This record gives sequence, C-alpha cells and structure tokens, in this order.
Amino acid sequence: MLQKISLIMNELNMQQSGECNCCEHDYVKLYDGPTETSTVINTFCTANPTRFNSSGSSVLVVFISDGIVNRGSFSVKWNFFGTCSRDKISYAT
Repeated sequence: MLQKISLIMNELNMQQSGECNCCEHDYVKLYDGPTETSTVINTFCTANPTRFNSSGSSVLVVFISDGIVNRGSFSVKWNFFGTCSRDKISYAT
C-alpha cells in the first residue's frame, strides 16, 4: 500500500478582501499531488483547524501573498500513514 499524507491546517490568519470575505490577497492553496496541475483540495486564508488526507504519497502547499499587508501566519502539521512504514513520522512547520 502506498503511504499517504495527513495534514492539519492549525492556524490561518491572513489578509482577506472585505467586500467578498474571500482569499484574493494572501492565501494558502493545498494540492492533492506534487504539482500545481494536481487537484486543488482547498484554498485558505482563515480557518479553524482542518484535517486533510492525500489520495497518494505527495501534496503541494503553496503560499501566495501580495506583500501589501503583513499580518498573521499559517501553520501546518503533517504525518505519513499507511502500511509501508512501521513508524509514524510527524513534522510541524
């Protein structure tokens, strides 16, 4: 079985557009695969802790900022799961 990745978006606090309450200035985009042509899981600028599991052995996390307003941050915790490994490996960034 292929190892998969579990991600938890712990903290997201970035600039939002006041008119549409959307993420058009600063955001994190999460892809289910290794490239920007992979399926987009979601785009975030604010959120409560949210867990996602990949469908394969890679994900891509992209941070975009317009650089105008310096505010907040994002935090992601991730680990591998599946039958290929006896030990769970965890990382936090």
